[in-house]
Amino acid sequence: MANDGSPEKILLEGGCDLALSCGKPQDPAIAYRRAIPESYFAVCSKTFSRRHGCKTWEKLQRAPHLAFVTATGVFPFHEFLSEETPIAACFNDPMAIFKALEAGSGWTVLPYYALEPRVRTGEWIIFRGKERDADRYGVWWLRSRKGVAPLAQAMFVWLSQQRLDPD
Repeated sequence: MANDGSPEKILLEGGCDLALSCGKPQDPAIAYRRAIPESYFAVCSKTFSRRHGCKTWEKLQRAPHLAFVTATGVFPFHEFLSEETPIAACFNDPMAIFKALEAGSGWTVLPYYALEPRVRTGEWIIFRGKERDADRYGVWWLRSRKGVAPLAQAMFVWLSQQRLDPD
C-alpha cells in the first residue's frame, strides 16, 4: 500500500486489508505485529557530495536538505538537521524525494533498504553514525476482519525474514 494518507485511515476506510508500517496504530480497532527495525540514514549522491564538499557530517548539515514531511504534516527526521541546514524542498511522496536525491538536488534521510542498491554501487553515500531506528516495521490489519488474520500472520513471517538494515 502506498498512499498519501495514513495506513490507519486507509484500513479503517476499507481501502486495504493489510498495511506494512512502522510503529503502533492509535485506533484500537487495528491489530498489529511489529517485526523488524527499520534503520534510517542521512544520504546524498556522490555528485552532490563533491559539488558541496560534503566529506563530513558537519559539512552535510550545511548543504541543501530534501525534507520528508508526512501527509499529516509531521517532520519525522528533524534531529538530523542543525540550525544551519537549509531546506531546499519538502516532500510527502517518498518517490519524489528519491528522484530529487538521484538528481543531486540535496541530501535526505531514507530507510536503508531503499538506499542499499545505490550505496552498494557507490552512487550514493550514507553517513554512518547518524542513523536511527525509527521503530519496528510490522503488519497492521482490522481486528474485525477475522479472515485476514492468517494472511497477516503469513506476511509477518515473511517480513520477519527480510533485512532492512546494513550488515
